[in-house]
Amino acid sequence: MTLISSRTPFRTSTIAASAIAMVLMLGSLPAHAVVTLNYAGNNFTTVSADGPTTPPELYTTADRVAGSIELAAPLAANLVNAII
Repeated sequence: MTLISSRTPFRTSTIAASAIAMVLMLGSLPAHAVVTLNYAGNNFTTVSADGPTTPPELYTTADRVAGSIELAAPLAANLVNAII
């Protein structure tokens, strides 16, 4: 009868392969945080059709300007007229 040690080459190589896989998975995560800036303006107070191609019902006083942008890092404090 042969006894098998708990430290067989198979077990050692499996642990090593698992450790390498974990390092590779964690290393593939982004190294930076994403910052999302959101803007939502007030509803339009007046609406008018400026030209023949703008239908008057296209915009109403229930509409507003809204948007968002994602940046890799926060903007600096008191940032004025800077290209980002």
